[in-house]
Amino acid sequence: MKYILLAAYLMTGCKDQRSGGKGEADRVRVGVLNGPAAVSIVQMMERGKLTAGEIPIEFIIRSEPGQIQSLMFHEEVDFAFLPSTTAAILYNSGFNYQAIVVPLWGSMYLVGSDPAITTVRDLRGKSVGQMGRGVVPDIVLRYILIQSGLEPDEDVRIDYNFPSHIELASAVKAGITSLGVLSEPQVSLIINQNPRLGVMLDLTREWCQVTGDSIPFAQTVMMVGNTFSRNNSRIVDQFLEDFRKNIEWINMNPAGAAALIVKHRIIPDSIAAKACIPRCNLRYKFAADEKKGVMDFYKVLFNLNMDAVGGRIPDENFFYTK
Repeated sequence: MKYILLAAYLMTGCKDQRSGGKGEADRVRVGVLNGPAAVSIVQMMERGKLTAGEIPIEFIIRSEPGQIQSLMFHEEVDFAFLPSTTAAILYNSGFNYQAIVVPLWGSMYLVGSDPAITTVRDLRGKSVGQMGRGVVPDIVLRYILIQSGLEPDEDVRIDYNFPSHIELASAVKAGITSLGVLSEPQVSLIINQNPRLGVMLDLTREWCQVTGDSIPFAQTVMMVGNTFSRNNSRIVDQFLEDFRKNIEWINMNPAGAAALIVKHRIIPDSIAAKACIPRCNLRYKFAADEKKGVMDFYKVLFNLNMDAVGGRIPDENFFYTK
């Protein structure tokens, strides 16, 4: 994965145009990837405003990280949900955002229809579909294979003929590829549509086994704009509190959350929506409190592919602090 230092961005020094750099903003703008990140914030989508102050929240949902990146480049969102690798790359490229919450701790699964696969070692001689080389699912799978005594591309063929997670999910569902690494909610959706499919391996569980539970699987990071956080500390605190309660509610009310997931068109099936919630591993963690674990996760990714985190491990200023 290539990364570019965006010098023009650094020179703009954009200010929050809604407040002119002074006072509080009149709304909160949130960039969200349609997938487990959208699942994680669905109750707040339904409410559409902060619980205190009646400040509206605008949710901008996109399908690919690059689309969220574009919004961040122009400072068109105040909070942004990104894969942890993309968050590191953008920070290292000079984007004016910091990591504030880690809400998703591993929602990746090996999906297929081969009941003989019960351990990682059973993948010897198999082909596994991936959505891209060098992205988080690819690096995680490679690390798990290596730590389990298998050589990627030799003992296990990794097939990169699927440019997006949607195309990979469709290929697994149709049997075009017998195994694929997928994230929720696509996992539950295609299993519900094709009963021959199932979860062969929980990659979060396998990750914890090979790391001895010493390195958490920080899959997704929520970032906050520095200009916004400086000018709107009260709003930031309220947003965090609402988001924490939102995640608690989702985990405790999967049926109600599933209805909202369908209503907001994250996935169209209520059965699959309910099934995906426990497999999303939603946990609200203030990013600065998880600094060591996140940094250790980045070190693993860096050692396998330095470009995956933007050529260097982010420094401590990557983390927002109050």
